[in-house]
Amino acid sequence: MKKNTKKKLLSIMLIIALLAIAVVGGTLAWFTAEDEVTNTFTVGSIKVTQNETDSDGNAFIQNQFMLPIVNTITPSADDNYIEKVVTLTNDGKNEAYVRTHIAYPDALGSYITLDTNTNSPWQFEAHYTVTIDKVDYGVSTFVYTKPLKTTEPLKTTEPLLYGVYMNANVDVKVNPAKEDLGAQFCKYNDISKTYEYSGFPYTDTVNILVLTQAVQADGFPDWKTALTAAFGAPTDENNPFID
Repeated sequence: MKKNTKKKLLSIMLIIALLAIAVVGGTLAWFTAEDEVTNTFTVGSIKVTQNETDSDGNAFIQNQFMLPIVNTITPSADDNYIEKVVTLTNDGKNEAYVRTHIAYPDALGSYITLDTNTNSPWQFEAHYTVTIDKVDYGVSTFVYTKPLKTTEPLKTTEPLLYGVYMNANVDVKVNPAKEDLGAQFCKYNDISKTYEYSGFPYTDTVNILVLTQAVQADGFPDWKTALTAAFGAPTDENNPFID
């Protein structure tokens, strides 16, 4: 009797143990976990600031008097040289390629000199003409062939423009060919002893316009591909100025 009782108790204990394992095993089988991952992306941005200063970094002063230079050997040392230092700074979150358009009255193209930087990485790209407020402008476009970085010192370009000046042989005289005898910008020709008139009537204001375009550098192999894809080629028909 005792042996049978022990066997029964042992059997019951084994069954209980097996049941306990089954229950525990079943409970473990229903343990679950979920891992939800939110993929976060930061939207990029392209923001380029066009800086216009003098050589000391002071803000450019509008409406300065423009007079013919006297020092033709070193124009930038002349008192009549107008400092207009133009650089570009990448203030966005991503690298960018930039193109800058400099427009000046077309009739004054040989009377006024833009002192531009033609050294790499700045590169002359194209020239076109456009009419703005009934005035014909010649426009020279320049590209910065390296992508502008987001950190200094590579986030600001070298100067594209250093200054502007009126050439030494420029004067304002009455054009005898004009019926209204209006005053004209003219250029003195030392060889023929004559004046070449600009066709641009004398005015107190000469506007030089500087406009910059910027596009992301990421994803493009070079500046030309990027800027052409974003804005097209700089031409008379495809220009960023408002006619």
